[in-house]
Amino acid sequence: MAQISVPDIPEQTDGDDEPYYYRYGNGLVVMGEKGGEFVISDSYFYGYYRGRNNNVQTYLHTDRPVYRPAQKVFYRGIARQVQPDGTFKLIASDTVQVEVSDARGTVINRDTVTLSDFGTFSGELTLGDEPPLGNYSIRTTINGATGYFSFEVQEYKKPEYEVTVATDK
Repeated sequence: MAQISVPDIPEQTDGDDEPYYYRYGNGLVVMGEKGGEFVISDSYFYGYYRGRNNNVQTYLHTDRPVYRPAQKVFYRGIARQVQPDGTFKLIASDTVQVEVSDARGTVINRDTVTLSDFGTFSGELTLGDEPPLGNYSIRTTINGATGYFSFEVQEYKKPEYEVTVATDK
């Protein structure tokens, strides 16, 4: 096992003397393995937002960053409660409210999904045949705390081209 040194994060408060911690875009990837279990933390692939209510931090991601009209979007999330010392614990909740909004800000899907015993959740939605193109957002609410993640919907096609090969024979 390798050890790395990470600078201390100064304790911050949000005005009510309850500490919270904030990290974003530090470029640090943490990987670990023990007893056949593997973990990876990479802020590029997961978007996270920690609401100030109940110190809940939600990590969200989709199966890809860009979708075409009529495609199915799969999303997954992990929710944890941040303790005053910066450690995490499972959340005392059974459900997560999920809202997906299109590029115009219109809510196109509302769902209530079950939070697993491990603090994870997942869901899916199918985009319309002619949805507004642009940046879509996923908003989650757990115990009053909100999390956000975004993905793109674009009309794109693989380029078609013809290759002609001629030989000297």
